[in-house]
Amino acid sequence: FYESMKGTVDDKIYISRSKTKKRRIINEEEIRGVLEEYGFTIVHFEDYPFEQQIKIALNTRYLVSNHGAGLTNMLFMATGSNVLELRRKGDSHNNCYFSLASALNLNYFYQVCELANSGEDLHNADLIVDIPLLRTNIDLMLTTGQDIDGP
Repeated sequence: FYESMKGTVDDKIYISRSKTKKRRIINEEEIRGVLEEYGFTIVHFEDYPFEQQIKIALNTRYLVSNHGAGLTNMLFMATGSNVLELRRKGDSHNNCYFSLASALNLNYFYQVCELANSGEDLHNADLIVDIPLLRTNIDLMLTTGQDIDGP
């Protein structure tokens, strides 16, 4: 089944949450520009039926997204692929995507991001991504494919 799902979808994707009402990236336009420089394709998984989401994930070797359900698509990525999670600062307990990546033998990276509004509910807070640090982490992910810090 999975072999028949493989397609010509790009192997580097960024899952955007810009169409959702929570856990968005406030400076997403900036990070989109950076990711496009590195050859990433911007994807809104809610625009695709489930089978197409699987097809996209099967071909993905480098996945970047902020914390959210879209990261669950790593279930369909090949062993040894790479995931970069954009996490909110101070979240040291919610390690579900680190655990999932570890169980799937994927290389897991993360970047801690500032809250856009300190008064927001921490589970729904929008984030601000540090652009120079994002470049550093993408370079690290693309060149080493290894987790050096862990969560």
